[in-house]
Amino acid sequence: MPGYRITKYDPKKRNRMGHFVGNDWISVHDIGGVFDSGTLTVAGYRMVEDDYVKSARLLMVCAGILELSVEELGIIEGVVTPLGDEYSNELGNIQTGDIVSGDILEAVIRLALREQLWCRLIGSRGFYIDFGHDYYMYVGLPEGTELPRTWPIRMYFERFDGDSPLRPE
Repeated sequence: MPGYRITKYDPKKRNRMGHFVGNDWISVHDIGGVFDSGTLTVAGYRMVEDDYVKSARLLMVCAGILELSVEELGIIEGVVTPLGDEYSNELGNIQTGDIVSGDILEAVIRLALREQLWCRLIGSRGFYIDFGHDYYMYVGLPEGTELPRTWPIRMYFERFDGDSPLRPE
């Protein structure tokens, strides 16, 4: 099954082992920090977070997936982000096994990126979304999924074969 590592990190700034070596932010908690691209502002953070959500939704559309199941949910207690308590209602109501789409799916993605929860989102025909450390997102696509020739989003889509690197073999 084809999969994609989706990140904001330029693959040209990876070493031979595939590790990103640039000076870039890796967490919502880095808002206010100074990096190669300048100071990370709330607006700058939100723009990138929006691109992750758009990327997930685009790949769902390409694969014909309308909804996802929340699996392996872990709520990370006591996390306070510079963005306040946005999505606190959703955070308190998400359960393992919930079927999510639309605004609730968007909230789950944002909460995972903000390190307030961890989960695996599972769709039909092998589709999945995993969230890794350091602002990595992994998406598995059903065989035969047609992807756009150009991406309308400022993200890097790096293909790999097999299951998510976050899954034990």
